[in-house]
Amino acid sequence: MWNAVFDFGWGKAEVTPHFSFDRTPAPVTHTGKDIRMTLGTKKGAALMLFGNLGEEVVVEFDLSGLNFKKAKVTNVVTGEV
Repeated sequence: MWNAVFDFGWGKAEVTPHFSFDRTPAPVTHTGKDIRMTLGTKKGAALMLFGNLGEEVVVEFDLSGLNFKKAKVTNVVTGEV
């Protein structure tokens, strides 16, 4: 997992971090009350890191704030689309 974060470029100037504890609206929202999410965005790509602090839930994510014309969501660990 750490390799995925560093390969994405986290910490570099071209990546903008969006934290769930920050009060500014993030470009990705979700329906899970116990979900904590950190999002990094850069031109044409995004990396979402999220976890559930409660019981198992079904969560919907709204990616429309990323303004991508097309997107493919991939599990960075397994490579599964």
